[in-house]
Amino acid sequence: MLLANILSGLRKDLHFDAQFGFLRRHDPTKRNNDSKLQKECELYDFHMEMDPPVQEYSECLDVRTGTLRDKHEEGKYPVPGRPVLAKKDANWLIMTSRGSHQQMRGGGGGIGGHRPKPMNSRNNNKESTVKKSEFEEYWSYAVVKVGLENGDVFKDTLRINSKNFEEAFVDDPEGGDDVLLNGIRARNRAFHDDIVAYIINHRSKWMVRFQNLLSSYPEFERIYRDAKNMDELASDAGTAVGSSRNLATPDKAQQGQGAKRTPSSDKRHKTVQPDRNCMLASLTGTGAEDDEQDVQSESKSFDDVQLISRASAEAKLASRNDKMSIQSKKPDRKESTKLPMNITLAEMEELLDKIPGSNLSVTLNDFIVKTGKVVRILEMCHSRRCVGKIKHFPKPNIRNALFSPLDSRVPRLRIPLQECPPDFLRDPAQFENVLFAARIVNWRSDDICAIGSLMKKIGNSNELEGELEVLLVENGITWDVKFPPGVEACCEEILGCSDGTEWTPSEFDLKSRRDFTSHTVVSIDPPTARDLDDALHCIELESGVFEVGVHIADVSHFVKEGSPLDDEASMRTTSTYLPNRVIPMLPRALCEHVCSLQPNKSRLSFSAVFKLNREGEVLSTWIGKTVIKSCCQMSYDHAQKIIDEPDCTSEDLPSVPVSCFEDVKQSVIHLHLLAQSMKKRRFEGGALKIQKKKIGFLLDPTTGQPGSFFHHRGMESHSLIEEFMLLANISVAEKICTSMPQFGFLRRHDPPKRNMIAKLQKECELYDFHMEDGSTSAGISECLDVLHSTLRDRHEGKYLFLVEQFSKKMQLAKYFCLGAQDNKSHEHYALNVPFYTHFTSPIRRYPDVIVHRQLYAVLCSEDASDVASNASFSSNSITEDEDPDFKYNIYCQTLSEERIEKQIRKLEEIAHHCNVNKLAAKRVSENSIEIFFAFFVKENGPIEMQGTVVGVLDQSVDVLLHDLHSVKRLYYQEQDDEIEIQFIKHPAVPQKNRAQIKFPLRDKAGDMNGGCLELKLFTSLKISVFVPGNSSKLKLKFHF
Repeated sequence: MLLANILSGLRKDLHFDAQFGFLRRHDPTKRNNDSKLQKECELYDFHMEMDPPVQEYSECLDVRTGTLRDKHEEGKYPVPGRPVLAKKDANWLIMTSRGSHQQMRGGGGGIGGHRPKPMNSRNNNKESTVKKSEFEEYWSYAVVKVGLENGDVFKDTLRINSKNFEEAFVDDPEGGDDVLLNGIRARNRAFHDDIVAYIINHRSKWMVRFQNLLSSYPEFERIYRDAKNMDELASDAGTAVGSSRNLATPDKAQQGQGAKRTPSSDKRHKTVQPDRNCMLASLTGTGAEDDEQDVQSESKSFDDVQLISRASAEAKLASRNDKMSIQSKKPDRKESTKLPMNITLAEMEELLDKIPGSNLSVTLNDFIVKTGKVVRILEMCHSRRCVGKIKHFPKPNIRNALFSPLDSRVPRLRIPLQECPPDFLRDPAQFENVLFAARIVNWRSDDICAIGSLMKKIGNSNELEGELEVLLVENGITWDVKFPPGVEACCEEILGCSDGTEWTPSEFDLKSRRDFTSHTVVSIDPPTARDLDDALHCIELESGVFEVGVHIADVSHFVKEGSPLDDEASMRTTSTYLPNRVIPMLPRALCEHVCSLQPNKSRLSFSAVFKLNREGEVLSTWIGKTVIKSCCQMSYDHAQKIIDEPDCTSEDLPSVPVSCFEDVKQSVIHLHLLAQSMKKRRFEGGALKIQKKKIGFLLDPTTGQPGSFFHHRGMESHSLIEEFMLLANISVAEKICTSMPQFGFLRRHDPPKRNMIAKLQKECELYDFHMEDGSTSAGISECLDVLHSTLRDRHEGKYLFLVEQFSKKMQLAKYFCLGAQDNKSHEHYALNVPFYTHFTSPIRRYPDVIVHRQLYAVLCSEDASDVASNASFSSNSITEDEDPDFKYNIYCQTLSEERIEKQIRKLEEIAHHCNVNKLAAKRVSENSIEIFFAFFVKENGPIEMQGTVVGVLDQSVDVLLHDLHSVKRLYYQEQDDEIEIQFIKHPAVPQKNRAQIKFPLRDKAGDMNGGCLELKLFTSLKISVFVPGNSSKLKLKFHF
């Protein structure tokens, strides 16, 4: 309709171009036509940016119709308030309608408008049939794409604060502090971990961390309260004047149908606000005489009724001011204005202007947080699964039940009543403690609640299996130990047997493989491991030269790309480890039998064989497909026994066959010496590693409940395996990047952000630790070494806390496709190497399977005729009939440019999916340990633990528990004994808050005596950890 109106109004001057769908000017239009057109656009909630001498209507019509001229596409009218594209001077621009005012950061090509003027008041008074929109409509992908290219729109992973669901964060594109998305409307229906497109708000909408500001400038509390009281006074005065006007105004019934208002009567009803300086006079003591003159001169235009109301308002002002002056001497906490956590920058600047004569000098930049909002969800990385409880809505609802998720970061859901259990309507009380799994189906822009659907009933809360199920669902791991029938059938077809226990390689499988079955190959793993990915052999060739073979299970030989087995593995991407079970990536027939490098069984492998000198320096490398036969499966404890006691006998290690015991022992000793040299040189070269405490559990074989827990201790046998796995991964990464740079599937670790390092340095200074160099991984590593040597034994709690602060400032490592990086960083910060990948665990990691396929293609392209070559075979000597791996490997084929681009995009999508699932599996493993520990405490009563205070608040204290290496909150009100707390707030530094606690003590005779404890940063104390009977969450009490 808008297009028709414009055409009809401008037909004399313009004509319609049918090819491109826009208007082409012939002659300049008249000024009144321009104004008329603008007014019509305003009426339809569309802002028409015009410069009549130069502007062409074609640009406006391109915007409104959404026509992309380059593609000759005719689009529909966009949703009001949604930006669309315009083309100007061969450049695509983002243009917004007046209903969606948006000032782009830096004005990079964006055309912003203002809010529209209200339409006819009679229309506004009518009751609208359209439901109010709770969220903004998403921008179109075309607009977002242009915004990303122009630098007006940015892309990042959304992170929602688990302790405050109103706050979400994305990275600052300029490298500063994170951008705050304040409130659920700002994140616009996006979920935690989603990749979103967002924009930065105008500076006036940025937030000031007001509570942090008060810590540094306590006098702002008085200024804020005074300003709020002034606002209340102004509101009261305005209300008084307005009510007096209502007395002098005849109501509609008295006016009659044909009553007309005279010009003089319009003046009588003009809204008059009291002078601001009049209100400030009582607070500042200045300007009283001038304000009185202003009031008198202003009041001459009022009638008698208004003079009376003005006098009463001023009397009320004076009375309130007198009360304020008295109360300011001794403020009452209950009556005081509540202080906000954050205020907008515009409010802050207005606050500074409200108190004249203030000489307060404030540096706001230290407290300003940029704000933004989501304009489109680019990738839904969150699983849209949650666990919670169903109940009725507060108001009667005959269609839906209310679903309250346990995770506060997930919105409440509307669940159709027909999906609820039959007894829910009749007796909802019986479902108060029953947990259900639900999925989010949709989230409309006009509904504050999302629409959900029940998946299954999990069971009653506070049960071990129920808690683990909640953990899995909330992290998006919805698959189980069992595999779909189609996947199991595919696996059985490939192996030729059902369970894989009797599988042996055929002659066809052994073609083109180097035979290492006669070598002394050993595997070193945890004692309960069944998916044995890797094995090693070590031979001393000559004096000071060793051959070390790193043998990895050849999973890619069985998992062909595009098969049902590959589809399932690419969906799971990783095995998930819980204390009582493993959710595998591959069916058990493969991961525990056919691919597992079990002792005394011939297994197919991918091997990297190195020649090294005594210093662990690599002299040469050979990589190729092999077949091995491990002679024994050792645990880390067994290997450590050999390292600690080189003279041990076969009786000390019954798991090692007597026939090969001496060879195994010599191999372990040589591997250990080489690994120590390699590790020393690696850390001297700038490598970084942050170690945290971990606990494990011994489970009751009958009940599956945790019977006891223990601490994992770092052993040299762990370093032995780690060093050679790192060496193999780095070598494979270099080989793939050299021969296949466009497809290289790598793993990078970006350095910490500059602002994070700056924060870390400030924190270290605050905690009395000087951080010498935080600019490089070598500098961070050196700081950690100093921490370990100075604090580890003397003050364990402080050491553990500072290590945790270092860990939080690091970024996560990520998989990526080298061809899609566009000159972005590909280094691994922690390892301090230019290229790194994962090659050594294909049974439990899908990226390793991809790397195996790429490595095979690289080997096929090398010339085997060169004896000195590292190749194991040549593509010239291998045919599809001789080696099926060649046939099913896309990287062995000749691809067109279009197919190459498609494969790069596919690899980037796989990389992102692997990153999401790897992080989810990590969270599940870590949180499941806390769940098991909580149930262990629940069954075995309160446990006394050593703790260190890391934060003091007015109602609680944060305590780092040494055994768990985690921080828990202890609440004063949950203590059994009657204690007295005196909280002492530091005026500038919250970390230096203190609390004096008086508690009762009972001596041996039973008499009560008082004790006193001062809580401050890094105070060591005994903590009693317990779990209430109706809960599964850890609680803390002081152990006096």
